[in-house]
Amino acid sequence: MNAKAATKFLRSNELCKNWALNPQFTGEEEFIGNLRKEIDDFLHPSGEPLIKSIDEIFNVGRLGPGASLGANGVDFYSKLFSSKLTATSFEVYYQYAERCAQHPIWGDAEFNRLIAYGLPSIVSESRVTFVPKDLTQTRSICTEPSLNMFFQLGIGEILTARLKSHFGVDLSRQPQRNVKLARKGSRDGSIVTIDLESASDSLSLGLCGYLFPGWFNDLLDMYRTPSTLMQGQRVELNMVSTMGNGFTFPLQTMLFSCVVRAIAACSGVRLGSAASRNARWGVFGDDIICPTEMSDRVVRLLQLIGFRVNREKSYTERWGRFRESCGGDFYKGHNVRGVYVKHLETPQSRYVIINLLNEWSARWQIPLPRAVGYLQDSVRHLAVPIHAPVDSGIRLPQNLTLNRYGLWLSTRGDRFLYRRWAAWVPSIKIRDDRLDLPRGIRLRGRMYNPSGLYYAFLGGYIEDSKIPIALKQGDRPRYRMITRVAPFWGPSVQQVRSHAPGFWGWFETIVPLNLRLTES
Repeated sequence: MNAKAATKFLRSNELCKNWALNPQFTGEEEFIGNLRKEIDDFLHPSGEPLIKSIDEIFNVGRLGPGASLGANGVDFYSKLFSSKLTATSFEVYYQYAERCAQHPIWGDAEFNRLIAYGLPSIVSESRVTFVPKDLTQTRSICTEPSLNMFFQLGIGEILTARLKSHFGVDLSRQPQRNVKLARKGSRDGSIVTIDLESASDSLSLGLCGYLFPGWFNDLLDMYRTPSTLMQGQRVELNMVSTMGNGFTFPLQTMLFSCVVRAIAACSGVRLGSAASRNARWGVFGDDIICPTEMSDRVVRLLQLIGFRVNREKSYTERWGRFRESCGGDFYKGHNVRGVYVKHLETPQSRYVIINLLNEWSARWQIPLPRAVGYLQDSVRHLAVPIHAPVDSGIRLPQNLTLNRYGLWLSTRGDRFLYRRWAAWVPSIKIRDDRLDLPRGIRLRGRMYNPSGLYYAFLGGYIEDSKIPIALKQGDRPRYRMITRVAPFWGPSVQQVRSHAPGFWGWFETIVPLNLRLTES
């Protein structure tokens, strides 16, 4: 599987190297002209550059939950204040250190780190790894130098804020909006959904030089990684960024939003804000939604700028009634999303499948007593509220929790006391003069840096004097049994709104047929 993903990555990189703009008709030149105008308007609010100084990037810079080259851990504190930093140049480090010095506590944190670990390691390559995409394939992701990632995510934060103010594309809410648009498109055919192949690896340096203003290209070039290591071989990158780069996702969302808006201007279609109640378009990464009457032109412009439409996951037929976006599959307005089994190796994974199958049965009014009953026999009969996490137990309607054997429910007035499984997150405990790690986890050179801990606390990375330790890619969480009190059993208002009318009535009817419930 990794070999296939590697071949796909290298193919995308080669296509980026060979990209050249080749419009074939006069109208296509208009597409490109409008696209450049949309990008210019986005990057120049009120005629001024969106990013005027590196200080603006530093002020919103951060580190995500993933790995960084050379870091002792994946949490914010360990990567920035308790590790040897990595960067693609000393200039990147000097930019960081100069701005640290302007903040006395941050400057002290960096001084403490510098004494313990020294100057950063200068690296010219990121590192390609492969993570599962589904049961049959993997995808590539690049691990970036820590300081580059800090500035990359700072640029990403600025682009994200501009997407919301300029287009109405709120990345925190856009998946839900795309799902609603996909449902609408499946009902009346007025909206299409477009998916791209290897979108994050297809934004070529040549295209960026053609579309983006010089100052913006200089910023991207400063903080991108020029090459990567794949299976021990150095690969020069012809794409501006990869999956794993901190500004990749908002950058491609911006570009594809501009594509949709550019074609709308050419087609005489009024789109308005993506956040409006009557919105007919939305972009989230490479999940693109637009009006049907302009979809062919959108596809053509995407091809012109070097992107490949995934025909298997794009639904642009005017008379077709299936649409898919952001995990929502709809046919004629009905949710036809299947239940996908990743593995059944832990009790919690089987709770997930039991709950998803019960919901599927209620949605389609088709009992699955043998499948669900078989899974139920392999786990503890643990009743949890409808709104509880899907891996915490068996979600049951309130009327089924009374007088049932082994469902571990008691009531206190208008509250519900119940037990459930919860993922246990190991944490670094912060003492007065040291850091303590949970048993079985090595310290790996982490240092006690009070000023760094102060900034980690301000950033929300410390809870109850603990730094949560994120799991590595591929690791499975450990669980423990906890007791919780719920003010209501459910469903919640949000859950009622997210399902078709009558769903919960069928849920209460179907679930007893699926589960083997024994009277006490």
